[in-house]
Amino acid sequence: MRFKHIHPLSAAVFALLSFPVAGLAHETEAGGLPACRSIEGKNVEVAGASEEFLRVQAYTKLALSLTGADGVPVILLDTESLGKLPEQFQNFVFFHECAHHELGHVTLENIIKEQTLRKADLSRELNADCVSVKRLVSDPKFSYTRADIDVIMDTMKQELGGTSVKKDQNGKVIKKGIFKFYMPIEERNALLLQCFEEASRGKISAK
Repeated sequence: MRFKHIHPLSAAVFALLSFPVAGLAHETEAGGLPACRSIEGKNVEVAGASEEFLRVQAYTKLALSLTGADGVPVILLDTESLGKLPEQFQNFVFFHECAHHELGHVTLENIIKEQTLRKADLSRELNADCVSVKRLVSDPKFSYTRADIDVIMDTMKQELGGTSVKKDQNGKVIKKGIFKFYMPIEERNALLLQCFEEASRGKISAK
């Protein structure tokens, strides 16, 4: 992934989801990244955001998918942090976020519903993991092997292996970690490996 082509994003601007995001960034295909489209067939825009901004928005630190108030689907990436991680993991993160859009997880309707229920669904994260892995295995441009998946799982454990996010009295994040609704990283990696095995069998059968 050539993250250097991704445009930076002002945290102050995007903190207000009512602010139009049209023109936020170029289409992914034109920016050296694989094409990504939403469940509605829209081109997904990609922009850079800081780790601090991502943590404030969703207790994450590498990437976030969402839809602007004008309906533009967006992927935010902490390009500085991701650029220091293995390429296999960079690709996995991008396609994981792309999968959220492809599966309709972050349409405006679903975002409003989640805000009302004050919860997020673990199954959608696991589904996005699986779609990402299957894309990386089946797409001839990548053709990931078990060795590549091992790199992803090792990086997952290193980067997302915390237990939860903790805040101080003022609501500031004081402990890095994974989403509060995530399962232990070992279980998540085990399911990720299952997806790889399914994709590998499908690839062999297709030959």
